[in-house]
Amino acid sequence: MEQTSSRFGTLTPRMKAYREALLSARPQVCAERAMLTTESYRLHADKPVVLRRAYMLQNILEKMTIYIEPETFLAGNQASANRAAPIFPEYAMDWVIRELDEFEKRDGDVFYITEETKEQLRSIYPFWEHNTLLDRGLAAIPPESRVFYDLGIIKAEGNITSGDAHIAVAYETVLREGLKAYEAKTRSSMAALDLTDCRNLKTVRLPSTLREIFGYAFSGCTALEGIELPEGLTMLGSGAFRGCGKITGVVLILTGLVITVLK
Repeated sequence: MEQTSSRFGTLTPRMKAYREALLSARPQVCAERAMLTTESYRLHADKPVVLRRAYMLQNILEKMTIYIEPETFLAGNQASANRAAPIFPEYAMDWVIRELDEFEKRDGDVFYITEETKEQLRSIYPFWEHNTLLDRGLAAIPPESRVFYDLGIIKAEGNITSGDAHIAVAYETVLREGLKAYEAKTRSSMAALDLTDCRNLKTVRLPSTLREIFGYAFSGCTALEGIELPEGLTMLGSGAFRGCGKITGVVLILTGLVITVLK
């Protein structure tokens, strides 16, 4: 579609053709970077992590396929084709292997993947099993916090495997008070938290096998902000959410029907 906005002007024929070609390209998974990364990490496994990463970058820059498109006048790319997604095995690989047959079936961010690419990724998985940045990050989580991660109450993958842009740090406060002060503040807050007091309950994750919620089950949970009831629920007792002032309603999904159950 031609851009006629007075702010951006009109696309030139060259850029209009390139835009259409780019939008019509099928998103796909590219294993080239993953293979080169694995090759380098295997070769330099005995070196410090900073050197392993440096050698990895060198290997990628020297061996990665480069394509130059006359429409863009740019040289350089993160994958082997336009709209192709590279894999970063050094960050995490478990989810990649789990979703190999699901990339094309996603509701959003659909990616097509060839059988050859699947086999390439499966071939390097044993090297990365229990050997990724995510694995090391999860191993560093204290046991008392890890239980909440395992239950799905907290998520940490994004902060562990992503860069600075995903984390907003109050560096001034950190430099002034130090990490020990943060640790002390955190431990103090945790010690003051009474997990048996329902007034500290903010979210609830109910199992899909749940069938009945009895009356006044969550009564008095004044901090409770939201809850999604499972599809198989057959009974919701009277006053189940009485006193939950932060909830305006509860969405109950039964046999395709959405019913709003007020408190």
